[in-house]
Amino acid sequence: MRLRQNLKPLRKSAGSSRNSSFSGLTINELPDDVILMVFSFLSPKYLAQAGGTCPRWYNLSNHPILWKDVYFIASDRLALRQLAMFASSRVAQLVESLTLEGYIIRSSSTAQKSTNVLSKPVLEKISRNLVNLTSLRVENANISNVNLSMFPRRLEHLSIYSCIIDEKFASSENSNKNRFCSRFFRNLKSLDFAYVHKLDGKLSDSIRNFTWLEELDVTHCVRLTKKELLIWAKNMQNLRILNISELRIVDDEVFLAFARLRRLMQFYVSYTKITNFAIEKMCKSDNRPKFLRVFDIRGCVNVTGEVVAILRKYLSLDQLFIHRNMLGFCEARNSPLLSPHDTNFEILDEIDTGSVVLPYFLERIQQIRDLNFY
Repeated sequence: MRLRQNLKPLRKSAGSSRNSSFSGLTINELPDDVILMVFSFLSPKYLAQAGGTCPRWYNLSNHPILWKDVYFIASDRLALRQLAMFASSRVAQLVESLTLEGYIIRSSSTAQKSTNVLSKPVLEKISRNLVNLTSLRVENANISNVNLSMFPRRLEHLSIYSCIIDEKFASSENSNKNRFCSRFFRNLKSLDFAYVHKLDGKLSDSIRNFTWLEELDVTHCVRLTKKELLIWAKNMQNLRILNISELRIVDDEVFLAFARLRRLMQFYVSYTKITNFAIEKMCKSDNRPKFLRVFDIRGCVNVTGEVVAILRKYLSLDQLFIHRNMLGFCEARNSPLLSPHDTNFEILDEIDTGSVVLPYFLERIQQIRDLNFY
């Protein structure tokens, strides 16, 4: 939780543990900051139970900072009941970010008795009672017979990560898609559909009308077509973070179409078909993204280490992600065109970052929004 970053850790007292200033103290004699730090590790279920211990713990368990970021996982029937009760509780209005993992989300007409079926009434209760909710992340869920209009309308960040969806997800009662998007999600800044394999058709048509988006992630959305991506590149002129990794349809044409977005700051195109020619053309173009700071080209087999010096010459990159086994990797790192004293430029690979998983920067949108480009 954010509390762990906001509270300073306790300093160790000099001397042995027997002479510590905290020796002999009971847990109820600890400062409020320490108890809040402990509470920050508890799930909503155990945090509520801790609040029933005594009046002091009740007041601390209702501290706003503990409820800004809430996570629910569909492990059993009790978890679903707790989520429904939580949506009706007093602390629900304190929540700014909500994560739901592993639920089956269906409308009331198709909902069956199960341990993890989240029905339309519960969604409506979340939309109605979580008045400060701006970020919703749904992970590993099965969403059927539910459309976008059932989600909270005031969202700024919406993530449907690795979910199974049906064709009704993008449907609406209003036939005018532009009006539908403007009505329900005008505040939306960040949209994440990574690893949603059925992202096509009506949903793709709806996404292209979100012209005000600042961040878009469609990693491994294998049903997307090249034509749809080219339309997105034309419509979404405000994008600052874009992840189109692991898409076979991303070639030089698609890459250059998105590379014309002048506000782009983070661009992820790993495991695609782009070539050195496209990257060099982007760098030398007058319409190149001059604010680009992070660029990921890992797994692009048609890209070699020669582009590193070109990128460094024309762009003010902070981080460049490449593979260690990329052709010309050693020459790129030892290039005389790269200053060894330039600490603002990092060439990173899967060994440097400790993982081969694509970097995930959804939480940086707030920092980017605060930047003034003009």
